[in-house]
Amino acid sequence: MRWHYAALPIVGLSFALIFAPFNLWFLALPLLVVSQWLFHRCQRSLLAGWLFGFGFFASGISWVYGSMRVSETAVWLSLVLTGLFVAGLAFLFVAQFYLAKQVNQRLSVSWGFPLVWLLFEWVREWLFTGLPWLFLGYSQTHAWLQGWLPVIGVIGVSALLLLASHGFYRFIFYRQWYVAALALLIFTTGPMMRQFEWTHEVGTAEIALVQNNFDQRSKWMAQNTQSNVDINERLNQQVLDADLIVWPETAITATNWQARSYLAGLDRRMRNADTAVIAGLPFMKESEAGNQIFNSVQAFGNASGSYDKQRLVPFGEFMPFEAQLRGLIDFFDLPMSDFSRGSDQQSPMQWRHNGNVYPLSTLICYEVAYASTARAGISGNTPVLLTVSNDAWFGESLGPHQHRQIAIARGIENGRWTVRATQTGQSFIADQWGQTKLSLASFEEGAASARVELRHGQTLYNRIGHGWLIIASLLLIVATAGYRFYSAKVGPR
Repeated sequence: MRWHYAALPIVGLSFALIFAPFNLWFLALPLLVVSQWLFHRCQRSLLAGWLFGFGFFASGISWVYGSMRVSETAVWLSLVLTGLFVAGLAFLFVAQFYLAKQVNQRLSVSWGFPLVWLLFEWVREWLFTGLPWLFLGYSQTHAWLQGWLPVIGVIGVSALLLLASHGFYRFIFYRQWYVAALALLIFTTGPMMRQFEWTHEVGTAEIALVQNNFDQRSKWMAQNTQSNVDINERLNQQVLDADLIVWPETAITATNWQARSYLAGLDRRMRNADTAVIAGLPFMKESEAGNQIFNSVQAFGNASGSYDKQRLVPFGEFMPFEAQLRGLIDFFDLPMSDFSRGSDQQSPMQWRHNGNVYPLSTLICYEVAYASTARAGISGNTPVLLTVSNDAWFGESLGPHQHRQIAIARGIENGRWTVRATQTGQSFIADQWGQTKLSLASFEEGAASARVELRHGQTLYNRIGHGWLIIASLLLIVATAGYRFYSAKVGPR
């Protein structure tokens, strides 16, 4: 029926409600049940997938439009480019719906929809550099299934939601009560898992955040370099008694070469104040191929070392099809959009505190959305999860709220307090279960500190990740296909 197809983009649009800032997490199951019902009712899976995907991404990543407006792209052009981007992403659901239909039909099963959805969350982690956004598991960051995050991670929690929704779907439409019982069991185990503490406290420290609230449109203008330094220094002075102070991504708007005298002075002053600063800046390095610039953080005072960002944002930090796109419109010629990718083999920064030396791993902006990158940087003796960002590009859209939720989920997965400093808002400190201990108001300058637990140990997810879940899902398909083939060959007995 035609109305089934008309309902698909509306249901897809509604999925944004289960994530921040709406946090209507309880809608996840009914939306998945309705989606699965529509999937089975619509015979044209390619069209159904595109309509659903367009709605899903149109609301969920509407912040792309806000980013273009921040860069002063015309309204009409921002709408057109965002629409084209969303329409392109919708083809992920075209492939997802089509493959799910093939699994159901060829294997004579009913679980193609939830299983293929799970596999496509994994695909979105790495395809075309990855867009690991809007995973179902994020809806449970402060909900019933939160206790599973340190065990199986966000993708694992997505699997639980998909399994539960399939159970309710089978109960509602086929009266299979036993699968509904399994679905209810999944949710009762969530609070139980919350009772486990996977990591242990080894000390405390006073950690501070600096939020400089730079205007993104004028941030990189040469005449504002000194005023940017002055803002950072004034805010830093307010929290100078902290043990560790975290500045946002590219808080220093000059390269390490251009600011070498200032950086040496900052390091000296922080040593004298017996504190440490982690600050974002563009870091220039010489290589055989010429000078390269990295989006980096550098440690000063009672900390040492630096880190270069590995996961770069297309168009924001590097330009795909650069020769064809540079100069077409202002959005394709943003300041500092020619960063090089950092190595995936980097030594952690070192922080000296109370006679101990702790390794520090910092996730820069979009990197926090990659669970595997976070896991790789957190060893058993990494005390906190640090992340810095410049969410000014999101404007007042859904983006900063979703980004905050993602960062909190990373902390829960790895059993660490999360310390996040941003340029314009959603700067916060949260404990290992995502409870906020400190938060700075958006679009305001601010600096504040909180007493943070330093924790050691590893969660189960930190140890094994979610690769096993993907392998198990693929093996289920292969095993079922093998069984169907064998049964057809042997025939009835």
